[in-house]
Amino acid sequence: MKEAFDSRYELPDQSYFARKAVPELYAITKDKVVREVAAVNRYATTTDLWSSVDMKPYISYTIQFITEDVMLRSLVLCTSFFPLDPTGENMSEMVKSTMEEWNFKPTPQVCSTTDSGSNIRLQLTC
Repeated sequence: MKEAFDSRYELPDQSYFARKAVPELYAITKDKVVREVAAVNRYATTTDLWSSVDMKPYISYTIQFITEDVMLRSLVLCTSFFPLDPTGENMSEMVKSTMEEWNFKPTPQVCSTTDSGSNIRLQLTC
């Protein structure tokens, strides 16, 4: 297909994307998100456990907030493999490490949406 555009163009190999392009894009995006989240006065969160098609456990952590321009923003800060027991304590540790990674504090959180699972409710109290 690349020949249809310009036969002289050489596609970078996959190691370029894995070692350079994706990490650079991630760093740029993370910097933007960290700055945006730092300006937030109040936010809400959602945490949930789910299984992939092949039954591997994952966890997601999302924040929602209103910007200064009165726009609703929802950012998925973490979706990761979660092989630990799905206890409130383990989930709380993941949330704390995600918050540290994205440089934001728990104090302006105003609410959290849950499915009322006992582990999710316990995670909120840890």
